[in-house]
Amino acid sequence: GTVASEHDPADSSALETPFVRIAWQEPLGIVEWQDRMSGDTLLRAGHDHTPFAPVYEVTPVADRSQICSVRGAMGLNRKGPDVQRSVGRLVHGRVVSRGPVFTTAELRYETAGLSLYDVVVRALVEVPQVDVSIRLHKESVWEPENLYIALPFGGASPSQVWLDKAGALVRPFVDQLPGTLTDFSSVQAGVVITSKDFGIAVATPDTNLIQLGPLAYGPRRLAGAPELEDAHPELYAWVMTNYWETNFAASLGGFYEFRYSITWGPGLSIAARAADACRVMSMGPVAFRLGREET
Repeated sequence: GTVASEHDPADSSALETPFVRIAWQEPLGIVEWQDRMSGDTLLRAGHDHTPFAPVYEVTPVADRSQICSVRGAMGLNRKGPDVQRSVGRLVHGRVVSRGPVFTTAELRYETAGLSLYDVVVRALVEVPQVDVSIRLHKESVWEPENLYIALPFGGASPSQVWLDKAGALVRPFVDQLPGTLTDFSSVQAGVVITSKDFGIAVATPDTNLIQLGPLAYGPRRLAGAPELEDAHPELYAWVMTNYWETNFAASLGGFYEFRYSITWGPGLSIAARAADACRVMSMGPVAFRLGREET
């Protein structure tokens, strides 16, 4: 691809292809994700956090001898009432290359709990698809903590979220047994958002736990609760927690890379077809970067 000039002002705030315009602004992050074929936004109205921004939580523990008992008292919240929540700040963004196949931008964030958080956005030129790679370095923290990645897709029209569960597509809050937890769910290939004549497919090949409930500490809402009848969840990938060590390492410190792919269009208004797109985007070849040993 062609390397973009660092001195071109147009390179510093937006990425464009025939299908998409993605713009960012310091310190918020990505503030625009527009389908250029229709002119419509792909972001849900009133979203709390920008796409792929990190949301970090830590619950302070005054007495280290209580490090386990504090977790035991959290219950379904997976955090304490005094949880400290911070959102990553975009400190630098630029387009790094333009070519006949894809255009690439890099966004760098400053985030509590992490010494590195870079978002690499690669938009394909010939099709409406964006591949995102998140590279981070997590510090080791003993206190209870969580790391979420915001996925506020949805568009301006009324829409329905579908989860690609094992064997079936499921509507959160709707296709659940009464009394079951609604805060998070595991998925297979990703998440789908459909409206009457449009759909968005978000593939999550590396992070299969999706947060659906509010991040704030408080009473948890179970399936069948009246307040969930008209709820429209704002989506997050729940990528790290040390609340329990069954799905995650007890020590979270180290380097990580998480990938996401997004595609959209009128042909994805049928949920099953959009879920198939998630599976296709999740089945790409896996590449490993290895150091070279000098002889």
